[in-house]
Amino acid sequence: MGITGFFTSVEFYVIATVVAAAVLGLCVKPASKGPARQHLLGGILRKGGAKQPGLEILCREDGAVEIVRTGLDGLTDASAVSAAVNVTGFDIVIKERIMVADCGEDRNEAVFVLDFLAPEHYHIKYENEDTNLFCAFTLHVRPGIKSRKELSR
Repeated sequence: MGITGFFTSVEFYVIATVVAAAVLGLCVKPASKGPARQHLLGGILRKGGAKQPGLEILCREDGAVEIVRTGLDGLTDASAVSAAVNVTGFDIVIKERIMVADCGEDRNEAVFVLDFLAPEHYHIKYENEDTNLFCAFTLHVRPGIKSRKELSR
């Protein structure tokens, strides 16, 4: 069996197929997302007009992103709303926590300021595990961008 016999053999085609599959697998492997970072944010409680649970997103001129959580029922100024923000590459998961207090004036909005995002496109998931409310959206961090997203079950 000469060199031309090897290129026409079944063994050659099996080896060529395995090598091609390995090269293709390496080419389509997703890029590493990089290290995960977690930021813990305290919400600033205020009175607002919106009664529907949702998010109002504003990209400020200084590059920070302001997220207003609307439709919070049963909160007072002694209550607390916090957010654990997990950033992995361009994927962001925001987990909301609510601590209710009975005394004080009524409040129904919480404001969070994310001042650690670069001007990029981000995939954001906002969730509250206690109430099972969530929403997912894409945000391009650029000054002047405004958006409203409804929270659903």
